[in-house]
Amino acid sequence: MLSGFVIRNGGNTLYGTGGGIDIFESSPTIINNIITDNIADVGGGISCDACSSIIMNNTITDNTATSGGGIYCINTNSPYVANTILWNNGDEIYSDTATITVEHSNIEGNYPGTGNIDADPLFVDAANADYHLQTGSPCIDSGVYTGAVVNDIDGNTRPQGLIYDIGAYEYVATDEDAAPGTGDSNHKEGASGSGCFIATAVYGTPMAHEVRVLCSFRDTYLLPNAVGQKLVSLYYKYSPPLADYIKDKPYLKAGVRVMLKPLIWLIEKIR
Repeated sequence: MLSGFVIRNGGNTLYGTGGGIDIFESSPTIINNIITDNIADVGGGISCDACSSIIMNNTITDNTATSGGGIYCINTNSPYVANTILWNNGDEIYSDTATITVEHSNIEGNYPGTGNIDADPLFVDAANADYHLQTGSPCIDSGVYTGAVVNDIDGNTRPQGLIYDIGAYEYVATDEDAAPGTGDSNHKEGASGSGCFIATAVYGTPMAHEVRVLCSFRDTYLLPNAVGQKLVSLYYKYSPPLADYIKDKPYLKAGVRVMLKPLIWLIEKIR
């Protein structure tokens, strides 16, 4: 396993493959690494030749190659890539006869695969090699649960929110990141807290019976599956400003309570 390294300024001029990591007829697991500013003819970041490596929660950026600036795969291998940022490497992924599976990753120019995105990762300061994620990064809560990767490159627990982040760094919120009155607006509270922002706003406390019913439904029926996690993530993205708007308007709070009443009744019937 290769984990927790910053691999920078490498260059393979002997064989021309794998400026950062050059894999041949082996299948190491590669997790929680920063692979940046490496140069090769092919495979600026990683070259995979006849391998089936697991490449997970890495940040691969600013590497250079004529082909496969991020990852280069040849000779019938089948690496698996997940929760990985591939950005500003030119030709991000090259594959000839290899079958590379890429999921829940942020890839410049996009790449086919479940959950992949193509959006500026919003590094804190890429020019000075700080590849932590800024508040509002699209990589936050956009990964997939893996179980095997329990910490990030800094040693922070994964996930910090409900869902893994993409990249080597897990976003860790500070008090300054929090939306007023709602808690962190990126990683929200899960089963251990409330996180039911609108219900808390209209019922006045996270300990209200109605809020606990809704939280129990979330924890029991939504969080254990991928579709439910995505729905909860969207709710956490858009509900805090609504909750802030509603909480000081009695007529809106009353209206939302009326709308929630049949839902809460139904949830209590099926529990």
